[in-house]
Formats: sequence, structure tokens, C-alpha cells
Amino acid sequence: MDLRPLLPDGLTVRRPRLGESGTPVAEDRDAILALCRASEQRAIGDSDTTADEIDEMFTLPMTDLEHTLMVHDGDALVGFVWTECDAATGESWLDVYVGPDRVDVADAFVAFGTGLAREHRAAHPEATSWSLRSGCFVDDAETSGALERGGFERVRRFWRMRVDLDGYDAVAPPLPPGVEILDGLAPERRRTTYEVQSTAFDDHWNHTTRPFDEWFAFFDQPYLDPEGWWLLTVDGRPAAVCILDDSRREISEGYVRSLGVLREFRGQGLAKLLLLRAFSLYAERGMRGVQLGVDSTSPTGANHLYEAVGMRPHRVIDAWALWLGDERR
Repeated sequence: MDLRPLLPDGLTVRRPRLGESGTPVAEDRDAILALCRASEQRAIGDSDTTADEIDEMFTLPMTDLEHTLMVHDGDALVGFVWTECDAATGESWLDVYVGPDRVDVADAFVAFGTGLAREHRAAHPEATSWSLRSGCFVDDAETSGALERGGFERVRRFWRMRVDLDGYDAVAPPLPPGVEILDGLAPERRRTTYEVQSTAFDDHWNHTTRPFDEWFAFFDQPYLDPEGWWLLTVDGRPAAVCILDDSRREISEGYVRSLGVLREFRGQGLAKLLLLRAFSLYAERGMRGVQLGVDSTSPTGANHLYEAVGMRPHRVIDAWALWLGDERR
């Protein structure tokens, strides 16, 4: 799929230049980061995107590097489009970033993503269904308008929630009798961490259980926090996981990457215990706050738990989908 014929005249397209680590060279990463921040400022008047988040786009196992592209107007980067092909779920993904000066490229990006998704589907005839997924801030009228004009439907709403750690008591709550928190990143426990996390998320919307190696590659990013992989056991039985990462250390924020409790152990305060210990850890490190993402209509009621421990919606993001057949899910 070629993006160039879809763009207004005078714009140029190229792939980001990658270094040995597989992430963009400094010049391109800085330009993409500046554009993503400008796009965020345009949409919601604020920005907290970090360089680690840019790097992650290029190191995730399903990223379509050939079709993740930068669009320039002369020397200025005015658009960036990230794409992914996930044959396991029958999904293509499209992230659209446009700055305030050239919002007119958003429709071209959506058309490009739609054509690319059809190519992805053709390359994977074993898939029984295929969809193109995207997301944008609720208040991003330009991107949501382009998605709607492209035939997408809003399918879910997510919150990125945050708690302010200013003045937070850094003393971690004690563990109840029979409860232990083990190093879930230790080689001998990684598969148990994987099994608990994957099973705990069976209830979540659009969840797909992946093979261990693929799952670990998703979490094994440069900003992995080796002290923040917690496997909680109750009387020796694996019950819950909490995985932290340092992707927002650049802005002095902590991040809870994943938090899950097995169904038979829910209602015992284990998720709250892990959250409060995460808050305490980040407070000890001098972080300003802690963030995490959650489905605003979570079937487990996770959003209510997060509100109960002082977290509030910090970003509101709509998930969009375009089905390439008659399937809906």
C-alpha cells in the first residue's frame, strides 16, 4: 500500500531510520516525539508522551515497520502514521498523528490504513475475520472525524487514570497472613506470571491469549522495570500479578502496565494491596504521580477500585473499529 497518492500535493513520505536497537535514530525519534506532542496539544491542550513510548512503537512484535511512516512538508514533519498487523487476532492497527498545521492529512492516513488492512487480510487467508482498529482522544475532533468519515465505529471508551503522589505516604502496606509477593521476572517464575496475567484478563474486552514468547516480547521493552514484576501468592498459590514499567520516568511519572487477579481470588483486596504498594514504590523514587489504563466499562469493576484509591481519569480515549467483513466483536 502506497501512502503518497493519497496525500495533498507537495508532501513527501519516508520510513523512519532505525538504529541497531531497532528504534529510530535520535534525529527521527526527536522529530516524531515533537510531532506526537504537538498532536496531543492540538487535541487536548496538554501532552505527556515520552521518548520511550516512541521507541516502543518500533519494538512491539507486530509493528509493520514497512508501513510506519513520516510525512514531511519541506523540512517539517507534519504527520506520522504507525501501523501493526496482528494475525493472531485478525486485526490491523492504525495510529494517526497530525500536528496543528496539516490536519488535512488525517483522512489520507485513514484511507491508507484501510487499504493496508485489506492487504494484511489477503496475506493471512487463514483468519476467519479481520478488522482495522484505531484510537484517539475523545476531544480530538480532527482524528475522530477522519475515522468516522472512513467508516469506523466507536466500540469502547478507555481511561488513562492517574493519582497524584504529592505528599503521599511512601510506607508500603503490610502483607496479610499467607500472602507473599515474589519476583515474577525471575526466569523460574516467568511462565507462572504469564499464566496468571493471561488468565486474569480472560474477562476483558477483545483479549487474546498469546504464546509465552510473544507475550514476553510485548513486556520485554527497554524500559522494563526489573523491580516491578510482582507475582502475588496466597498460601503458596499464584493469585495475582502487577507489572510496572519506567516508560514515563522522563516526565517523573510511574506506570502500572498490567494488574490482574485470578477470578477465585477477587474480592479479597489483593488488587488494592498491589496498587498501594506500587504507589509507595513510586513515591520512594520521587515520582510525581502514577498512571494506568483501564476500560471505562470494565466487567471486573476495576475502574471503581482505581477511583477508590484516589485515581482519576487523566486521558479519555475512544477505541474505533472498521470491520472488513460482516463480523462484529
